[in-house]
Amino acid sequence: MILKDRSAGGRKPILRSGPVVCCVQDAYQILVPVNVPVLMSVIVGDTEYVNHVGGVRVSDAPVQRFTVPQAALDAAGAYTLVYTALFTRGAYSCRKGRTARKTYSFSPVPKDGEVRAYVVADSHGRSREAVAAASFFGEGLDLLILNGDIAPQSETADEALMIFDVAYAVTGGRVPCILTRGNHELRGAWAAPFSEMLPNADGRLYYTVRLGPLRFVVLDCGEDKPDDNREYSGTAAFHAFRLEETAFLERFARQEAAAFADGARHRLVLSHIPFTRRDHGEFDIEDALYTRWAELLNEAYAPQLYIAGHLHRTALYDDGTENERGLRCPLLIAGRLLGPKETGTGEHEYIGAALTFRDGGVHIAFTDKNRQIVSERDVSYN
Repeated sequence: MILKDRSAGGRKPILRSGPVVCCVQDAYQILVPVNVPVLMSVIVGDTEYVNHVGGVRVSDAPVQRFTVPQAALDAAGAYTLVYTALFTRGAYSCRKGRTARKTYSFSPVPKDGEVRAYVVADSHGRSREAVAAASFFGEGLDLLILNGDIAPQSETADEALMIFDVAYAVTGGRVPCILTRGNHELRGAWAAPFSEMLPNADGRLYYTVRLGPLRFVVLDCGEDKPDDNREYSGTAAFHAFRLEETAFLERFARQEAAAFADGARHRLVLSHIPFTRRDHGEFDIEDALYTRWAELLNEAYAPQLYIAGHLHRTALYDDGTENERGLRCPLLIAGRLLGPKETGTGEHEYIGAALTFRDGGVHIAFTDKNRQIVSERDVSYN
């Protein structure tokens, strides 16, 4: 999808919300949703980063993307957006608006001491409740994880961009985020553009993340039913996608896992759908492939906690429950939306997970939209 509204500064602000600093491998991807065509760059320290394709600046993308080395932004502690509305883009001249600049402070994940992260999944369009819950740590937040199905589907641009709106509302662009897809976000006219707008590693939506003492293997299961399910009407090709992902995991296990895990105090796996769980009926898919994923991670990476969503629960399973495929670590399901009938108050409620990573483990507090702790658990690494 490309932006077609060229009213620029007249009726719509240039920035939709604000920047979201996402983590991919050893870099940050600064993602900036915009309402109108724009020429934009990001300045970090003395370096200006420009969004371009082969030297041609990108102006019509709904989300501007800038890849910045982690070390550069961590050291600078701030970044500046420079942007100019583009009214017309002709072959030999352009009509532009005034150039604006806006600076944002930035705090990296601390290398020492505790790390405070919040996990949201399955808020399904209830952004106000999700943002309220994710504000549990306030200014003390170090990392935000939005683990899929933040929107109810991807029928419209607003739904496709909802994940960025929520991320900015919580972080203000000042702390890093990890964003993943949920299965509901893979349905609708904006599903493919949504997938393209997300952080990725050379187009891959599965990758590793290195942040201070944390290491993540970020995976993407796609949909939860076979590709030929009539709901998808021929729009799904996730089996081939998962085969590519399996090849990535095999390369990771063979060539990268040992060096990646070296020095990490917390080895984590993240995905929306918990691939360790054997389901039933039409949801029982990819058993051999998902079992292979667990084997590769166990042998090469030895994860200490697996974070997932999809089940609309808040629970920690450390006894093998929901882990029939044998990933050798506890499974955290984080994300529960309750409707007015469930709450009995006439209002929606959302419960996410506040994680405090400490030496030797992690403290988990399930918290609601009023920042109240509903229940708590601890994971101690063996």
